[in-house]
Amino acid sequence: AMAPGVLLDMGDHDPRLDRSPTVGAASAPENNYIVDGLSTTDPRYGISGANVTMNFVQEVQVLTGGYQAEFGRSTGGLFSVITKSGSNIFQGDLFGYYRGKAWSPANVERRRQRELVTYADRASDADVGASIGGALVRDRLWFFGAFDPGRQTTYLGGQVRTGAAVNSAHRQYDRTANAYAAKATWAPSSSRTLAVSVF
Repeated sequence: AMAPGVLLDMGDHDPRLDRSPTVGAASAPENNYIVDGLSTTDPRYGISGANVTMNFVQEVQVLTGGYQAEFGRSTGGLFSVITKSGSNIFQGDLFGYYRGKAWSPANVERRRQRELVTYADRASDADVGASIGGALVRDRLWFFGAFDPGRQTTYLGGQVRTGAAVNSAHRQYDRTANAYAAKATWAPSSSRTLAVSVF
């Protein structure tokens, strides 16, 4: 969303498009999403069909216009991701993110579906992750792995439909996401490379 000409669809017309990027005058389903040279665009809705954990991403390229015909399959934007690979040097990282309930704002609009609006009083988030990469056989076979478990608790403050309260009871909604990635790269010769990724 930081690239010029890119906005986020708020899902007003279709909740499946919520937070999907729109480029220029094109709608969210007109984009093309590529991971390591392969299209991961959802064939049914045209949105991103892959959830790649952030510690598996080496580089992101956003093309909003004027790109070559070789990319194709897009009248909107092109979002290309290059994933990390192992090397002859063992390396890795750890990260953590936490936001407590007391640190979040109250009465925030969390979801809008036509005339139904859901508000949240507070939310808490916890996200930790780790990655490691290195060589199994020096100059021939490398590996990379990443794991990113996330937890989010939203305390719902109520719902409003066209100005009238629908449900003002305080409820709690828990969301768990366990993102992972693994990649093996084999170079049988100096001119050939085979990579296998799972995420």
